[in-house]
Amino acid sequence: MRFVRIIMTARFALLVLVSLVALNACTTASAQPSRAHTSVKALGSRGEIRATLAKHRTEQIDRLEAYAAAGVFPHNYTSPAPLHMFKDANGTLCAVANLVNRDGLVDLVNATAHDRNELAFADVTSGPLHSWAIASGLTIEEIARIQKPAPRIREPLSARLDKQRLPARSPRPGALAVTAAKPKENLLIVNQVVDEDTMRTQVREHFARVLAELRASNDKSLELALDRWFAELAKS
Repeated sequence: MRFVRIIMTARFALLVLVSLVALNACTTASAQPSRAHTSVKALGSRGEIRATLAKHRTEQIDRLEAYAAAGVFPHNYTSPAPLHMFKDANGTLCAVANLVNRDGLVDLVNATAHDRNELAFADVTSGPLHSWAIASGLTIEEIARIQKPAPRIREPLSARLDKQRLPARSPRPGALAVTAAKPKENLLIVNQVVDEDTMRTQVREHFARVLAELRASNDKSLELALDRWFAELAKS
């Protein structure tokens, strides 16, 4: 039994070093990793690991609550349908990206925004973001629940006026004049456009519901997160 325990401890250390230390290598000096996130590297009993995940879960819930209260959410000015945005054009992070960022994984946030900005976390089954989720204290389902697609909102009047002031582009010499057919407007899509205050209210209401769910399912979710931690260990 002692030999088996030594083997399991070594495999546990390998999983942690590969999945978490590698992630923390993505951090910058200006963004310090969460203490709970990095302390998962410490070996221990199931109860000790559960306590570490529980501490990190509490941090994540507090961060989400602060994010919702701040009310600074990604702005979707282009997609008619609600759109997942890891980061918007102004650099505003979505709620999940904010959690990853607060764990010090700035480069991972930037890489995801560059390569898969419309990422839906429900589709994440492997890779650095999956490793982060396993150590987050939250379940994959809860992280996917936190994500809320950004509804299309009206651009500020100043931005619309700036576009109208742009000079018309002259056609190339010899180029054929092409008149694009005006698409038929879909009234349902048009009705999805909201103003910024409405968007902010909708998103805050969403987070209020999610926060209540996270707190209500705390023990059950922690056990599931812990089971998945050891399931990842078994794969290594």
